[in-house]
Amino acid sequence: MYTRTLLLMTGLLFLNACSRTSVHVGESEKGITQVVNTAMPTGGKIDDPDHGKEVWLGVGAVSGTADTPANGVAAGHYLEDGTYFLGLQVNIYAAPRGSFYEVWIAPSDDKQSWIPFGHLTNPVGDARHTLNAHQKGDFRKNRKIVITQELDDGNPDPSKVVAEAELIPRTR
Repeated sequence: MYTRTLLLMTGLLFLNACSRTSVHVGESEKGITQVVNTAMPTGGKIDDPDHGKEVWLGVGAVSGTADTPANGVAAGHYLEDGTYFLGLQVNIYAAPRGSFYEVWIAPSDDKQSWIPFGHLTNPVGDARHTLNAHQKGDFRKNRKIVITQELDDGNPDPSKVVAEAELIPRTR
């Protein structure tokens, strides 16, 4: 199992230089395939046919809170037409029954100002979670990304913070 995982991760490193819009991430023992749709650079920068060229890139490590172990990576991309793409790959325990993980852009510590970006998904049912979402808006100044554990009760307000990331601007 370790060798198969190592070969898979090595293959993913080579895929980073490709210009594909889908990356095959892996296959579980049940035969379920996880495909992550993500913007991939061509010749150094992203040039999306629908949204234009990448204007800004921020990348940061995801880490869990004291109560919740988690790790991963977050990437934000701002494109010419004013679209902001946010992608996360997070290893975190599956959310308890009746709850889910939500991703927010947090301009301040005031939870009322947080901008919801979507729910983490884990199609294989293990610790691997992803988010690939986009919204119109310039979120480049809002570098803090927060993951909360939410009860599936219809309440739209942020709840318990379980992981965070700080996007650091990068130049390609």
